[in-house]
Amino acid sequence: MSQDRPIWLAVIVLAALMVAAGAGFITWLIAKNAGKAILAGASAFAGTVFLLMGMAYFLIGASSAPEVTPGTDVKIQDQDQASPTGSAPPSAG
Repeated sequence: MSQDRPIWLAVIVLAALMVAAGAGFITWLIAKNAGKAILAGASAFAGTVFLLMGMAYFLIGASSAPEVTPGTDVKIQDQDQASPTGSAPPSAG
């Protein structure tokens, strides 16, 4: 399954590039402003990538996640042990 991930990433990026190019072109036709067209294309690209990555995780990645068996001990590191000095983080004040 992990050998397919670069291929899926390439498909996602290419699909997002097509959506971004379309959004930028339509915005350029309407507004005749390069800045607005670039922003529209960039936001369309980012939105498409997030949407498709979420869909890919739901369809492919969720099945490869490690299983947690009920009744097993899960070790969670204590916050005091996580910091090297054992002290609380500095306050913002």
